[in-house]
Amino acid sequence: MAAATLELRLFATAAGTVLALEAAAWCIAGQSRLHALVLLGALRLFQSAAVVLLAVRLDQSGAAVVGLRSAKIGQGFKNGLWWSLGFGALTAAAGIGLHLCGLRPLAMIDAPLPAAPLELTCLFIVGGVVGPLAEEIVFRGLVFGFLRRWGFLTAALGSTLLFVLAHSSGRGLPLPQTIGGLLFAAAYEKEKNLLVPITLHVLGNLAIYTLAAFS
Repeated sequence: MAAATLELRLFATAAGTVLALEAAAWCIAGQSRLHALVLLGALRLFQSAAVVLLAVRLDQSGAAVVGLRSAKIGQGFKNGLWWSLGFGALTAAAGIGLHLCGLRPLAMIDAPLPAAPLELTCLFIVGGVVGPLAEEIVFRGLVFGFLRRWGFLTAALGSTLLFVLAHSSGRGLPLPQTIGGLLFAAAYEKEKNLLVPITLHVLGNLAIYTLAAFS
């Protein structure tokens, strides 16, 4: 059984709404980093709510069509923890291997952190929790769900490509986002529950920020 597939009407309406909110936010973006983070957090929450509300309104399955089922929240969180534990163990093993080869794996983490405590706290909340929640709803629930009609590989590659482009800084391939996008797609396909990649994404981002603070 594959992950839920979105119809064109819902995908086009939700994607258009997400992009319109993104454009509006760019027009009113603040100058300070703190204001930008607060605005980004509000934007991601609005985008998440818009996609879910449109799913409820336009699809008979409601929020389940984007992988959100209230009856399976606990199971999704639990499975997400297991996925995170497994991937964390693999990442730690790879890090040890790189260290033994004379490389510095922590130096590969490109996550500059603000010095101000309030900005740092806001970054952990927005970048560590709110952002991953919204991105999974958009990139996996929406984009992956729409592309899934052409097979898992197409959906995984297509949603990951857009995910990577959204995080591109113009300094080469963002490896963490590439690996993460494929991992989140695989987790969603296997578990049929968006809470699994959401949990993976949240814990992954929080781990990256925590490691960056000690690198």
